[in-house]
Amino acid sequence: MSRAVSVFIAVVVTVLASSPLSTTASAASTVSLPYLVVIDAGSSGTRLTLFANTSGTLRPRATYVAPTTSRGLSSFELTPHQAGPESITPLLTQLDVYLAQNGISMSSVPVSLLATAGMRDVRRDDPAAAQAILDSTAQTLAASGHLVTEPHPAGRAGSITCVA
Repeated sequence: MSRAVSVFIAVVVTVLASSPLSTTASAASTVSLPYLVVIDAGSSGTRLTLFANTSGTLRPRATYVAPTTSRGLSSFELTPHQAGPESITPLLTQLDVYLAQNGISMSSVPVSLLATAGMRDVRRDDPAAAQAILDSTAQTLAASGHLVTEPHPAGRAGSITCVA
């Protein structure tokens, strides 16, 4: 993971962990939750990390890292409809097992997906494919049963943010 992405994730996690979250799952209400999942969809692979802020400090800690890494989203340029099911679903399945084993409700764990450098290249070369990849991942997240956050201060609102 690049330093820029690490810094960005740290900012997002700190902001989200220290303030109420706006979620697409419950637009009518704002909730404050002690957990946050960040899916870092980089060019070399997609990784999932669960952060916890159960100590009440502004220093969230990585509580769980999915043991496997799935393909980077940019590798789905020729088959964009497979991006969500093949890259995101396996990671969410691993997360769900961890949450169940630890008595953590899936509905209390918002998920934020950050698509980085590889997707920037796809967007430059084939904007339609980039959008189809993002649409596939958004559909997968929406169907997962997890809260999907609107990243702050990531730029455009939505469940997925492309980071340059």
